[in-house]
Amino acid sequence: IAETGPIPSYWLPQAEINPTAQQTLDNSYNIPIIALVIFSTITLLFLIRLIIRLTSIYRLKKTNNQKIINDVNIIILNQQLHATPFSFLRWIFIPEQMQDTDIHEVILHEQEHIRQLHSIDVLIYELFCILLWWNPFAWLLRHEMKINLEYLADQGVLDRGVDTQAYQYSLLH
Repeated sequence: IAETGPIPSYWLPQAEINPTAQQTLDNSYNIPIIALVIFSTITLLFLIRLIIRLTSIYRLKKTNNQKIINDVNIIILNQQLHATPFSFLRWIFIPEQMQDTDIHEVILHEQEHIRQLHSIDVLIYELFCILLWWNPFAWLLRHEMKINLEYLADQGVLDRGVDTQAYQYSLLH
């Protein structure tokens, strides 16, 4: 075995960490966090929209005249509001211009919505759509749910013995 001389060693200068280079690595885009922020922001906007709608309904109740018929509060909406009749919880909202016409069937229809607690169904489904706003099937299902609630209210009115043809004409009117 041949002997070789000492193994040469080289000493490198000590490496310095550049703080700006480290900061650039930490500030790189984090896609999951950005997606979560966008998702949360849009969800929050839909929730705010629901709160505004509920507040508007409450404001309509407080600022318009009320009548109580058969333990149901009927709120008469003033002339400036061009709304269709609707119900929410135990309130029925009817435009003032409809007061003069025969609205017996309309009140029966809205009472069916109240009796069957459709407002609760709508609120639950609105919350469902707020959480699943990104899913197109949630919006399609919401639309179908509203059609189904209208059908159930119509069927409830007809089950009370209202003439089918007269009811159809009153809905068209």
